[in-house]
Amino acid sequence: MKMASEPRRSGSNIDSRDFRELGDQTHFGECPVIHLQKVKKFIAEALECSVFAKARAMTNVLAAQSAEMRAKAETMLQQADRLLCESWNEQMWSDGEPIDPSPTIDQAINGGFAWLEI
Repeated sequence: MKMASEPRRSGSNIDSRDFRELGDQTHFGECPVIHLQKVKKFIAEALECSVFAKARAMTNVLAAQSAEMRAKAETMLQQADRLLCESWNEQMWSDGEPIDPSPTIDQAINGGFAWLEI
């Protein structure tokens, strides 16, 4: 007895030839119930391939979006730290005395202030 060929595992590239090949495999000695089970198994495998291909594609899309958002967040955080330090510096100049709370050393370095007076 000729067995059904494996569905192509490259995503949704399963075409009608696969179904025609399976349909041609009915023999007079084969029970119709067994043939129906083979067809159901074949269709289930074909659907599973396309579902996993879509899931892999979606994973790549979401990972790219995550990296993009993370880069934007880092840029915005640097801008926020820089503005905080500049605001604190202006208050120091205008009031002439230390103002609490002051930005942390990490915030100053992240904001682009490499030279700090402590």
